[in-house]
Amino acid sequence: MFDPHKDVIIVSMTNTAPEGLFGAFPDQVRDAVYADLGLMPG
Repeated sequence: MFDPHKDVIIVSMTNTAPEGLFGAFPDQVRDAVYADLGLMPG
């Protein structure tokens, strides 16, 4: 995921397909990274 507005790049390499592509996993990773950085997603 790349967020050009916040200058954030998230790379996750897992074996969780299709959950890793279409499930809640990508959103959960994004939310955790943004929370750690003190940012709001979106």
